[in-house]
Amino acid sequence: MITGTQTWFSIGQPDCPVVRCAACGDEIDLGGPAADHHPRRCVHCGVECALLDWKGRVVQIIPSVAPAKLSQALQWLQTTYDELEYVEFLVALEELADALYKPAEPGAAPDRGRKAGPGR
Repeated sequence: MITGTQTWFSIGQPDCPVVRCAACGDEIDLGGPAADHHPRRCVHCGVECALLDWKGRVVQIIPSVAPAKLSQALQWLQTTYDELEYVEFLVALEELADALYKPAEPGAAPDRGRKAGPGR
């Protein structure tokens, strides 16, 4: 068990399907990208978590120790969205993150993103 204050997330290495559990520190091997919108459990310690692929890295979130509003939002997403809608939501957040962290070119107009498709 990891000593000290427990963190609410863990992030794996780029392009690797393995993440260390934020609760116990043991490796969780997903065997590939993950965006399962159902709650999961660490196979070693049993802590409930969400596992997803974020920009090529596996991310584990432990709702029981995550910030309350994040836990509530995650639960809402898991119960309201089906798997495709959940993935579409994550892809939209990744697109926004890409735009936020893209270096601005001197004198360039602000990035207005792309036009939303049907149903957006």
